[in-house]
Amino acid sequence: MEEKYKLGSKLRDAPFLLNYYLVLLRMKRYEKASVIVEELIQLFSNNLKTTTTDEIQHFADSKARQNKNFEAILFYYIAAQSTVVQFQEILNNISNKTEWMMEEQNYLENFAKQFVVPLMQSVLKKLRTLTFDHPSNKCSATVSSMISIAKFQSRLSDLCEKDILFKAITIMKLDLKEKAEKHKMFGICFEMLGVMYQREHHINASKKYMVKAKKIYNQATDFSDNEEKVNRLSNCDTAESSHNVSRRFQSSDDDWILDAY
Repeated sequence: MEEKYKLGSKLRDAPFLLNYYLVLLRMKRYEKASVIVEELIQLFSNNLKTTTTDEIQHFADSKARQNKNFEAILFYYIAAQSTVVQFQEILNNISNKTEWMMEEQNYLENFAKQFVVPLMQSVLKKLRTLTFDHPSNKCSATVSSMISIAKFQSRLSDLCEKDILFKAITIMKLDLKEKAEKHKMFGICFEMLGVMYQREHHINASKKYMVKAKKIYNQATDFSDNEEKVNRLSNCDTAESSHNVSRRFQSSDDDWILDAY
C-alpha cells in the first residue's frame, strides 16, 4: 500500500475535528475554522512524528485529485509545519488549488481572503522562526514565499499585496546588505511593484520600479541561464513601453509613492 494511503489510516483518530473543519468552511465561518486547523495540527504533530513532509504532500495531492479541495488545502498547510525547504512549493500548491476552486465557484473569493491568505501568512511567520544552515538561505526562502503570497493576493485584487513586497525588499536589504542587488528575487519584487502600480494607473511610480528592476536584473548573478535574464528584462521593457500609452490615466497622487524606495 502506498504511503499516502497509510497516512490516511493514521488520521482516522481525528474524524470529528476534520469534519467540523469542513462544516465551518461550508458555513463560511472562517475564523473558527482557522482555530480548528491549529487544533488539528497539534493533534497530527502528536501522532505523526514518523511521517515525512513528502508523505503529507502526497496525501494532500490525493485529496486534490479527488476534488476534496478544502482537505487538500488543510494538508498542504500541515505539510508546511514539518519542513524548512519547501515553503514556496507548498504555498504555490495552496494558491493554485484555491484559484482553481474560485474559477469553478466565484463566490469563494471571501474564503480566499479571509481563510487562505491568513493561512499562507501563518506559514511565512513560521518560516521566520526557523534555523537555516546559512542566513542567505533563510532570506531566499522567506522572500520567495512572500512573492508567492503577493502573487496570490494580486489575483484577489487585494491592495495589501504591495505591503508584503516592500517588506520583502526590506528583509533582503537587512539580511544581504549590498549583495541584495545581485539576486534576481530582489528585482522581481520591484518588477511586481511596477506592474501593480501600473494596474492602478500610477504611471510615474510604475516606471520608477521597472527601471530599478532592470538595473538589478543586469547585475544579478543567480539567473538559471541567459534566456531567463533576457525574459525578465523584456518584461520590464514591455511595461515601460506601455507607460506612454497609459500616461493619460496618470494620478496626481503619485509623488508620495516615488519616495518609498
